Amino acid sequence: MPRANKRACVASRQPSAGAAADANPRGGDRGLLSVRRAATSRQPRSRQADDDDGTWFPDEIILFIFASFLDLADLVRCAATCRRWRRLVSSEAAFICRNRTPQWPGNDRFLPPVVAGFFHQRDDEEPRFLSTPAACRRFPALGAPPPLSALVEDGSSVDLDSCRIVASRNGLLVAELRRGKNNRALKLCVCNPMSGERHVLPPLSGKDGVGHYACTVLTADECQHDDGTSSITPPSLSSFRVVVVYSRRTFTATRRYSSADGSWGAEAKVDDAHVGKKAMGLMRNGVVARGGRVAYWLAGETVFGMHLDTLVATSPMKVPWSEEREVLDSDNSTLLGTTRKGKLFAVQLRRPFRVELGKRIETIELSVLTLSNNGAGYAGYGGAYVGRIAKWEEKFKIRVDQFLPDGALTTKVKLQWFCEKSGLVFFNVSGWYVGDPGQRRSDVYALSFGTRSIQKVATNGGGKIYGYEMDQAAYLASLSH
Repeated sequence: MPRANKRACVASRQPSAGAAADANPRGGDRGLLSVRRAATSRQPRSRQADDDDGTWFPDEIILFIFASFLDLADLVRCAATCRRWRRLVSSEAAFICRNRTPQWPGNDRFLPPVVAGFFHQRDDEEPRFLSTPAACRRFPALGAPPPLSALVEDGSSVDLDSCRIVASRNGLLVAELRRGKNNRALKLCVCNPMSGERHVLPPLSGKDGVGHYACTVLTADECQHDDGTSSITPPSLSSFRVVVVYSRRTFTATRRYSSADGSWGAEAKVDDAHVGKKAMGLMRNGVVARGGRVAYWLAGETVFGMHLDTLVATSPMKVPWSEEREVLDSDNSTLLGTTRKGKLFAVQLRRPFRVELGKRIETIELSVLTLSNNGAGYAGYGGAYVGRIAKWEEKFKIRVDQFLPDGALTTKVKLQWFCEKSGLVFFNVSGWYVGDPGQRRSDVYALSFGTRSIQKVATNGGGKIYGYEMDQAAYLASLSH
C-alpha cells in the first residue's frame, strides 16, 4: 500500500482530538477523557517556546512522519522524548490514527498501558467501571467506580441499568439491552466510555429475531488487511462493524451492522458450520485474529471460528486438556487469546500437585498454549460439534499461588477476560484468609504476558468482569500529562 501523500495528509488535518471531542455534542461532557480534561483544565499550559525540540521541522512534517512510519509503541516513545512531540502526539491523536499506515502484523509487543480497567457486573446490576492502579494515576479525578450510564450520553431510548455486556474491544463496548425470557428481539447498544458516545442499533425482531448468539465488534483500524488492501474504506476513525452469529433451524447464520450504513445487512449462511443451539448458548469471550479476518469464540471445550471475509467456518478445535491435572473450574478455566501478530492461543488454569516428604502439596498454575499443527482426527461435543482434535504446545506457565497473599485458602479461580492489545488476563481468586476465617473474598488479579507477572487490581470483585482497553486515539490523547 503506498505511503500517505504528505500534501493530502496536511490538507486533511482536522482540529485536535480534544477540540473535536469538545465540539461533538454526543457525550461531550461524559466519558473518561472528559473526566481527564476536567481534572487538568485548570493546569497551566506550556508555552510554544517551552516545548522546542531543537529541530526546524514544522508540525505538519513531524505529524506526517508520525502518521506514516511509526507504530503505536513508537508513538508512545516519541511522546516521552520531549514536550513538543508529546503535545503533537496527544493533541493530534485523531489525525495521526486516521492517516496512519496499518502496522499489522507488525511486531509482537503488547502495550499494557492501553488497559483503562474493567467493567464489573453482579447479577442484574448495572455494569460499573473499575480502573487499574496505573489508570488511576492517569485519571486522578475518577473517584468511586461510576456506572456505565454515567460515562455515555443520555438517551431516552437507552436503559443501561439492566444491560448485559456482550463484547469489549478497542475502546468499544457492545451491550445488550435486557429482553424477556421468551423475547427473541435483540437490541444492542455500542458505547465508547472514553468519549461518551453511544449508538443504539436497530432491533432485530420478528422473523429477524435471534435466540442464543455470539457477538464481536470490529473497529476502523481492522478494516485494513495484512496485505495492505482494504475491503471497506472506513469513513471515519469512529466507524465500526458489529458481527452477530446465531443458529437457525437448519444452518448457522450471521448478520453484520455497519455504522457507515446505519443498518443491518442481510442474513447470510456460515458455510461449513455445525453449531447447535446448545453450543451457541455456551459461546463466550470472542477474540479477533489475523488483523480482523477471523473471529473465534469458545463454547465449552470447543473453539469455533469464522472467516469474516468469506463467511466460512474454521474447523472446530478442542481446547487443551490434561488428565493428570485437575482443572479448577471447567466453565471458567480456559480463555482464548491472540498474539500481537494475530496468532491464536489458549490460556488455561490448572491445579497440579507435587509430593514432598509424603505430603501432597497443591499449586495453582496458568499455562499458555499455542497450536503446533492443524490436528488430526475428529471428536464430537454434546452432539453439537464435530471438531478437529488439535495439538497444543505449551509455551510457558506461571504459578499463580506464589502471587497470592500469605494465608490465602483458595477455593475457586475463574478466568474472566483477555485483553488483546495489552496482553492482560483478568481472573478472580475466591477464598478465605487465615486469621480472618469469617470473611470470604473474591479478588481480581491481572496477568501481564509482557512481564509474565501477576498483580492484584481489585478487592471483592465477584461477578462478571469485562476488560476494557482504550482505542488508539484515546490512548494517545491521554498522554498529554
